Amino acid sequence: MKYLIVLVLGLSAITAKPLTDEQKQNFRNFYDGCVSETNVDKAVVEKAHHGEFENDDKLPFFFLCMSKKIGFRDANNVFQPSSVKEKLSYVIDDAALVDKLAETCFVEKQTPQESAMEAFKCYFKHTGDKHPFY
Repeated sequence: MKYLIVLVLGLSAITAKPLTDEQKQNFRNFYDGCVSETNVDKAVVEKAHHGEFENDDKLPFFFLCMSKKIGFRDANNVFQPSSVKEKLSYVIDDAALVDKLAETCFVEKQTPQESAMEAFKCYFKHTGDKHPFY
């Protein structure tokens, strides 16, 4: 929970508009659900939030779960560019950055979980320590 509070507070630097209470609660539910579904260690997710992506077998599945719940991927596990841009624009006030992230980061790799993991790594690389989506 401490992690989520820090995460939400950190959004102010890149937000186009504040997340609603409902969006915040949905995000908390997504996070809790994905931690539970994947059995990932919260400490591993916390490290990833700060750019330390450990070689943990469960972490890519956590990112895949979050990617689906947020709406970045469809039922067939394929990134949806229009949805990615829409969701990113909720929290990033720079249309050029949103486009760059959608085109550069949210690309298909060998597996859906690798795609999701690499997308979040790329997102971190381009935005720094500001992860509104995990």
